[in-house]
Amino acid sequence: MVTVANMMRTQYRAVSLPLTELGLTRLHRMGIHAIVQGHRSRLQGQRLALRQGQLHIECDTTQDRNSRAKKGLQGVLSR
Repeated sequence: MVTVANMMRTQYRAVSLPLTELGLTRLHRMGIHAIVQGHRSRLQGQRLALRQGQLHIECDTTQDRNSRAKKGLQGVLSR
């Protein structure tokens, strides 16, 4: 069974169900050809990566002021 949370999570962990060829085909049939992955602290901008056959757009989406400060990130929301 695949839940909405599993579909939205883009971090691959050992306990996660694998993204199979069938799953990848189904994503593509639904028109999903890329996933935005905001779990990467990318200070140089976005990066395109191919993970398990799926295109990922890696970017920094850290918005919380305290989290940005802990990571040493600058921006409007940082202190």
